[in-house]
Amino acid sequence: MIQVRWSAIVCVLIAGIATSCSKSSPVQSNPPSVSAPALIFPVEGAVFTSTPRTTSFSWGTVDGAATYNIWIDKSVSGVWVSHVAQRGLPANNYSMPALAADGFARWRVSATNANAIDSPLSEWRGFSFNTTLVSADQRP
Repeated sequence: MIQVRWSAIVCVLIAGIATSCSKSSPVQSNPPSVSAPALIFPVEGAVFTSTPRTTSFSWGTVDGAATYNIWIDKSVSGVWVSHVAQRGLPANNYSMPALAADGFARWRVSATNANAIDSPLSEWRGFSFNTTLVSADQRP
């Protein structure tokens, strides 16, 4: 988004009557922007086997970010349904509330600067829960 404002309106006055007015050159100001955060964890395709079905998320910090936002969707019968839409996180991490069932999920984040301007969204990253699998640390 580009904001344009006029810096001045100049009028020529003769005997108190404006004979001509013109606008000076426009001044363009681009509000400070922030870039999309880089996703760190979980990695694409991660499979979690523990219960409760929860995990923590982390992403890289972004210069100029005041807060972060996260979206987590779960797949229900092949349709993506929102599980979490959390805005205004003060740090670059988040612990998700538990999912009710095994299955696929995806997540992405954005950053927001002090002027309440959001960055572009990061890419979606997929992960899943499969609690019927036995994790390596649970094997005898």
